[in-house]
Amino acid sequence: MRGRRVCISAPGKTVLEEVTIDPDQLKPTEIVLQTQYTLISAAAEVGLYTGKDWEWDVLYPRYPGFSSVGVVTHSGGEVRRVLPGDLVFSYANHASLTVLDVARDFCLKVPEDIVPQQALFARLGSVAMTAPTVATYKPGDWVVLFGLGLVGNLAAQVFGQSGTKVIGVDLVDTRLELARKCGIEYTVKHHVEHLPNIVQNLTDGRGAEIVIDAIGNADCVVDGVDLLRRGGQVLLLGHMREPSDALASDLIRKVFLKWATVKSSWEWQLPQWESDQVQTSIESNCRDIFKMLQAGSLKVEELISHTIAPDEIEKGYEGLLNHKDDYWGVVIDWT
Repeated sequence: MRGRRVCISAPGKTVLEEVTIDPDQLKPTEIVLQTQYTLISAAAEVGLYTGKDWEWDVLYPRYPGFSSVGVVTHSGGEVRRVLPGDLVFSYANHASLTVLDVARDFCLKVPEDIVPQQALFARLGSVAMTAPTVATYKPGDWVVLFGLGLVGNLAAQVFGQSGTKVIGVDLVDTRLELARKCGIEYTVKHHVEHLPNIVQNLTDGRGAEIVIDAIGNADCVVDGVDLLRRGGQVLLLGHMREPSDALASDLIRKVFLKWATVKSSWEWQLPQWESDQVQTSIESNCRDIFKMLQAGSLKVEELISHTIAPDEIEKGYEGLLNHKDDYWGVVIDWT
C-alpha cells in the first residue's frame, strides 16, 4: 500500500513524502488506517511550521498531526478495540495511510451517526473538557474565558451546557462572531471594551467564579485574577509558547489577596484510558464529546473555515499564522 504524508522539512517549508505500508508485516496489535480527514492544530503545529518556540529548538524534519479520522483496512491478530471497516478517530499524523499500535496509540471507533469531519473535533473537544473536569463549579457561576480559538470556543460551549454563564474574550472580531453563533451569549473585544466594568456589571459586583486562559498568555492570567471573586479559580488551558514581561510577584500577590486557586488544565494530567478504577480520562472525555455531537448540542460545523487538499497545507499554516480573521479551523481532505 502506498500513500503520502506531510513533512515539515524546514521552517516555513512543507513537502509531501511517499510512504509504503505492507499489511503483511503488521504486529499483532497494529492496524492500518486509510485516512479520510485530518485537522490542523493552530496552537501545536504553527510553532513547528515557523520553527519559533522559546522553550526548545525545533529540529527537522517533523511530521505534524493532531487529529485524524480514517477507516481500518487491516488489523493484527490481537486487535479487539476496532475492526476492519470501522471509522476510527485517532491522534495520527497528516498522512493518507498510517499504522497505529492500539496497545499504545490512542484511537476510538466513531459512532455511526457522526460524520467524519465532526469526529475530528473529539481531540480539541477533549482538550477543552479538561478545564471543566478539574474545576469546581455549579450552575449559575460566571466564567470569563480568554481566547476564542477552537479550544476556547469548545470550552465555552461545554461550560455553558453545564449551566454556567460564560463571558468569551478575544481580540479578533471573527472569533467573537463565531462564538455568538455557537451559543456563547456574552462576548467582549479585549482592549476595546472595558472588561473589568463589564464583568462587574454582569456579576452584580461579585466577580467571576472562574477565569480561563485558553491562549497561554501570562498577561491574561495576571489580569484575570482581578476579575475573580474571592476564592475563585484560574484554569490554565492554553500552553504558553512565548515569554512574557509579566512579573511572577504580581501574580502571586493577586492570588494571595483573592484567596484564588490556580489549576493546570493540561489534557495529559488525565489518564489516557478509562477503567473501573479510572472514571475520568481522555477516553471518557472523547466519548462525552461524541455524545454531545450525537445530541447536536455541540456546534462544530461552524468551526471549520477551510477544507484543503494535502498539497495546500502550507496555505493552511500561513492562513492560521497571518490571517486569523479568515482562518480558524482547517481540515485536510485525504479522500
